[in-house]
Order: sequence, then C-alpha cells, then structure tokens
Amino acid sequence: FDPNNESANDSGTITAENNDIFILKLNEFGNFNTLFQLKHISDFGRVELETINTDKNNNIYIAAEFIGSIDVNPNPTTDTILTSTAINVDYFLLKLDSEGVFSHVRQIKTSSILNGFDLAIDASDNVYGIINFVLGEVELDTDHKFTTGNVSSVLFKQNTAGNIIWATRTSESTSSESIGINSEQNRLYIAGYFQGTTDFNLASGDEQVFELSSASGEFDGFIQTLDLE
Repeated sequence: FDPNNESANDSGTITAENNDIFILKLNEFGNFNTLFQLKHISDFGRVELETINTDKNNNIYIAAEFIGSIDVNPNPTTDTILTSTAINVDYFLLKLDSEGVFSHVRQIKTSSILNGFDLAIDASDNVYGIINFVLGEVELDTDHKFTTGNVSSVLFKQNTAGNIIWATRTSESTSSESIGINSEQNRLYIAGYFQGTTDFNLASGDEQVFELSSASGEFDGFIQTLDLE
C-alpha cells in the first residue's frame, strides 16, 4: 500500500486470510505514513466498509457492516472482538485516534436487512449517523430501538465518548431512504428518496407537518435541513 515503495520493514504490506478492512494514512504529498488492519476472524461471513470520516483532531471514524466475528482493534497484541447477532448483518461504528489507537466502538445489532450507513461530524466532534434498514429492527443501544415493515432510516447523535445523545427516524413514511448526510454551520443536510406521502418534521410533540408527496407509484428525491439538536 506504499505508493512509493519506501516504507520500512514492509510496514506498507499486510496479509489478509479473509476479507479484512485496511485504513491507509498518507501525508499531504501522498507519501506513505501508516497502515492499519481490522481482521475478520470467522471462517464464515464478511465485513464491508460503509464510510470513513475524521474530526478536527484527526480522530478516525469507521462504519462497516459485518457477519461473523471481527477484531476492531488495530493493535496486534490487543483484541477487541465483535460478533454479529446470529446470522444477521450488524453494523459497527469505530473510533481510532490519528495514530490508529483504539478509542471505542459501538455495535449496532439488527434483525433486518441493512441498506447503507453514512456519517457526518460537527464542529464539536459529535458524530451524526444515518442508517437505512428494511423489514425488521435496529438496536443502537438498549434505549434506542426502531422497527419497520418497509424501508426506513434512523438518524442518531453520538458524543465524543461514544454515547448516544438522541436518535429518531428521518421521516414518517411507508418507504423512505437517506443516502447521504453532511454537517455545516450548525445544520445537518440529508439527501435521499421516498415514496408516497412523507412527513419530514422530526420534532417530538410538534404538530406542524412538513409533507412531501411523490408521483403516484414513483420514488422522488428529497433534501432535508435540520438543526444540530
């Protein structure tokens, strides 16, 4: 993984017995800096990277889906093992520091079909995650569980210590999916698509309705703006 083949002691080379995740760090000139590896250690299953992001302190956030067991600690002498729920696909959200040292991880358990995970980070290094799931349940933690009989998206806020501050659906609809999220100037911007009539007002107890209706039987796109709280 060293573009210039100059890394010492083969530090730019890794070996994978399964489909592992690698995190490659280059400097501003594109030269090799560091290489991390997250090992899938089961004889069955898989792991797939969904997205990667950094905060203003260069901490690294990694979201991925997996089946089986995976070691999410890049330190070769310390194991931090996650195992998926039964044969379902679970997600994890991992935080490493800029040198790849493990900070914390959240396993997101499901009994559904997962369909995408994206992240945004605000100026205070809070993490906003958006998860799409189909037909079943998503459990962020024991206090934040969501179910759907169709296609739905869950938005959550996590602080720098890895604790969930709040979580909500992105809309009230029979079928909607959020495919991207960004944070800028105290706002969240979410883009996706929906079918039917959808209320995009997430405020609890707010009777004001922000409804959009798609063309009959069709999916239309949306862009949703929210404040950070």
